[in-house]
Amino acid sequence: MSADGDEISGHLDDVGDVAAGKSADFSVAVPVSALGMDKAGVYEFAVDAQGTSDGAEETETLGITRTFLPWYPSGTSAEATLVSAVWPLTATPHINAWSMANGEDKGEAVFSDDTLADDLGDGGRLDDAVRAAGDLPVTWVVDPELLAEASAMAAGYRVASSPDDSGQQAVQDNTAGSGRSAASSWLKRLKSAVSDDADVVSLAYGDPDLASVAHHGGGVDGLMELLKQAGSSGVAEVEDVLGVTPETGVAWPADGVVDTGIVGLAKSLGSSAVVTSGTQVPGSAPVQDTSSGTTALVADSTLGGVLGDDSGQVLVEQRVLAETLAVTLTSPKDRAGLFVVPPRQVSGDAVQGLGAALEAAQDAGWVKGLTLDRLRTDMAAPAGEVAVPAVSAYPASEAADEISADQLQSLVDQKGRLETLLPLLTEPDRVEQQTQAAMASGLSTAWRADQTKGDAYRTGLADSITASLGAVHLVQKSKVTLSGDSGKLQVSVDNGLQQKAQGLELRLTSQAPMLELGDVPDLSLTAAAVSTVSVPVAARSNGQAQVTAQLYRTDTGEAWGDPVTFTVEVTSIQTGALWVVGGGVVLMLVAVGRIAWVRRKKGKGGGSATPR
Repeated sequence: MSADGDEISGHLDDVGDVAAGKSADFSVAVPVSALGMDKAGVYEFAVDAQGTSDGAEETETLGITRTFLPWYPSGTSAEATLVSAVWPLTATPHINAWSMANGEDKGEAVFSDDTLADDLGDGGRLDDAVRAAGDLPVTWVVDPELLAEASAMAAGYRVASSPDDSGQQAVQDNTAGSGRSAASSWLKRLKSAVSDDADVVSLAYGDPDLASVAHHGGGVDGLMELLKQAGSSGVAEVEDVLGVTPETGVAWPADGVVDTGIVGLAKSLGSSAVVTSGTQVPGSAPVQDTSSGTTALVADSTLGGVLGDDSGQVLVEQRVLAETLAVTLTSPKDRAGLFVVPPRQVSGDAVQGLGAALEAAQDAGWVKGLTLDRLRTDMAAPAGEVAVPAVSAYPASEAADEISADQLQSLVDQKGRLETLLPLLTEPDRVEQQTQAAMASGLSTAWRADQTKGDAYRTGLADSITASLGAVHLVQKSKVTLSGDSGKLQVSVDNGLQQKAQGLELRLTSQAPMLELGDVPDLSLTAAAVSTVSVPVAARSNGQAQVTAQLYRTDTGEAWGDPVTFTVEVTSIQTGALWVVGGGVVLMLVAVGRIAWVRRKKGKGGGSATPR
């Protein structure tokens, strides 16, 4: 007898030769009576493959897979275990931050890549999640940004030509996305799944990293305002896309790891309950009151680990069945309910295994599924309060993936820069909403899995606002020739924004007395175009003069952008005009001389002069 038990002989399947790197399906039917299961319980079970390899003559074990076999025969009497499962719908942000902050046309969002099309399509991770829920009473935990991105895809979208493209390069060099139909179908299925009084929890828009904010955001002014805005805009997105009013009082820190700082932040943002890893809270009760005045929703750490291992649908299903039955068969006084929380981006195989296991266990009678809101209602917290770990106890492995204080400050600083830009826009609401959404996405918990991409996303957002602030500017010019004593000076303004600009005026100045500048017309700045303004000018003489053009904000009078100084060269003013002036001077001198001669003559003769 091996460590795996006795072999059940007589039940084989010959799969023939299997080439290296290939696989073969098999099917083995074994009567229950041959398994030696004498009572309800969980039994270990193994399947091995035997054969020869590398020219060997003797048969050997080439591989073995171990799992569990739950046995719950009819007539077994046990009180069903309450099981509440979270069904997460989250993803890494995909919409290019540059296209959001520059107010690209609706329906033409630019995505950094097209991987979300795979996730939403048939057999994709998010498609599997919706289908696997079936009729189970699950609790949908949704990042509203995912709904916004799926909606953008369904309306038509673009994808950066290279995954390495970011910022303006991605906006300028892209192709049509492939997931429009998949996104539309997925949204339709999801709406159907949540239509019948489903329990839906909305995370804040972008699923902000609460731990990073709690640990590094204390001195960052405006960060709390950004988080609250992300919360309210997230609710609006869920209501708009799914047509349901979600619950908002549940916080979900990264991996369910909490400390007093994180719980305090969640409470200040309006959360009354915090999803917490079972490794941090003593006891097995899934609902517990904490010393911080919130409710800890304690996730089963064993099942969470199973769902994160991604060992394949069948093995996940068997393990979930085994774990739930083991809990059900314990004595009632020791038994507690189970709160099952998969990883945020749980694999399709794992979520399908979870769904199939819960459905089978519920049908068999050892599990009673219920939503999170019902779990909190039906299962009272044990007496007393559990202590929340101190900030100093936060694991170093989790802290290593956090967003730094400098990164948080830089992200929030974009709001002030955005407010400088908005008065210039004729459609400011769209740009403001999209930029605030991009700021929230810059805080996403998903960036823990790829900090380099998170840094690039936040840099792209800052660069996009910088580009927008410089998008309206004067076109450089060096020299203008004015032929004659009057004419027009042509000054061009480039509006690189994707909408008409407003709130600016043009002023021309010159210190040269030879020029007289006329009134400058009001600006009319068409979207994505160069507009030219004609300013009348008069010249008194030939020569060169310096003229400076500068844009100013009409609301504050502040200069906008850099000035442009150019030379005006006046030529071809007729010399006759100069002689007219010179001749007038000679005549005046002759007249003065005549008057002086008459006065001298009167003085000598004492007579009088009779005027003629």
